[in-house]
Formats: sequence, structure tokens, C-alpha cells
Amino acid sequence: MVKDCVSARPTTTLAPTTPTTARPSPSTATTTITTTTARPSTSTATTTTTLATTTVRYPSQCSFDQNNLCLWIQSSDDDFDWTLQGGRTQTDGTGPLADHSIGNVQGKYLYIESSSPKDQGEFARLESPTLSSRRKTCMSLWYYMYGDSIGNLTILIKKGQNTKSENVLFNISGDQGQRWCHAVVEIPASPMVYDYKLVIQGEVGPGYLGDIAIDDILISETNCTVTKCNTPGVSATIVG
Repeated sequence: MVKDCVSARPTTTLAPTTPTTARPSPSTATTTITTTTARPSTSTATTTTTLATTTVRYPSQCSFDQNNLCLWIQSSDDDFDWTLQGGRTQTDGTGPLADHSIGNVQGKYLYIESSSPKDQGEFARLESPTLSSRRKTCMSLWYYMYGDSIGNLTILIKKGQNTKSENVLFNISGDQGQRWCHAVVEIPASPMVYDYKLVIQGEVGPGYLGDIAIDDILISETNCTVTKCNTPGVSATIVG
């Protein structure tokens, strides 16, 4: 048996252990636990542990027109990166002529280049900032899928920062015409607290006429509303 040497010293007053839970601000969802631990002297040590955090202010919108990815990042878990582009893509017969938000060469968007040396089945991924299950989330974007060799556009949810657990929320494939179309995914708030990221994946199709573009990503706490393509509507697969 190991005796408590600290309690045997009558001249030392131990500070009580006080757990404290910090309330999240409107722009964050953070739980902080502060624990005070007594030492064999009159001083104390404080340890702070962050459990679940999101630093995203809703709504969070990215048009790429400032020549950056806003809070989104290029994933390291893919074959190549999305390309930031203004104006048309490098290949005739596929891709948009301009971005969605501005509609001219000054506007920017992201796309996957499907020409050689890209191979069918290779993909690029874009990851959202960390989000929290405490908040209802709607994510929307505009996509352009025109060409004879279009592959797949997929939106996934990746739960936890150190896990491979992923679920498909949205998937569409094939030529959708020369137009920007709207896609949305909605993630309800959950009593189970966990962090997650949303992943936008563009996959190369069977040939070089397979450029896929995305623009105007919006993360908000409102109900999702789908805006149809110009003409006609788009058929997509919603999973989950």
C-alpha cells in the first residue's frame, strides 16, 4: 500500500478539484474541462483538455474569387489536387467557360483536369474545416459536369479526425450538360457529440473529356433548398 504523503503534512492546504465546463460562443462549439491537481507544495497545476471544437462561423461561403480556398484544404488522401481556375479549362469540349458567381474570366472556381497523365478512377479531394454534430448543417455547392467522359462527383462525411470512417451523402456521374447545377446535403444536429468533415471528391472518367468543376460552396445552419439547373433538372443520387 502507498500512503498519501501529501495529506500527512498538516502545514499544507490542498486546493479542491473543481471541474469547469466552458459555454460555447455563438461562433464556436467547444467543450473545455479544467482540472486542478494538488502538488506537494502550496502551488497548483491546471490541465485543460478540449473535446470537440468547431471554429466555423455560419454561414461560411467560398467563391474562390480571392484566389484561395477559404477554410477548405486540399486533402492528402487522394491522387492529385483540385485546380484553381479562371475562364475556360485547358481542353475543348469539356468544363465551363467561366465561373458560376461572376460569370467571366475574373471569377474563379475549382476543377479536376482529366487529361493525361490522369487515369480513370484517380480522384482529387477537398476537405471542409472541422464541424460539430451539435449544429444542424446544410452544405451546398454548384457543379459543372460537361463532356463525353465525365466521371463521378461525390460528397462524403468523414467522422472523427483520426478515422477512415466515411459515408456517401451525394453522388452524381456522367454528362450533365453545359450548365452550372446545384447540389445540397443536410446533416441534422445530433445528441451524440463528435467532430466531422465534409469531403468533396472529383473522380476521373474514362477519357480526357471529363473535367468536373465546383464553385460557390456554402455551409449554413438553415434548411437546405435545391435550386435546379437551367434546363432541364438534374437527377442525382442522395444517400443517407
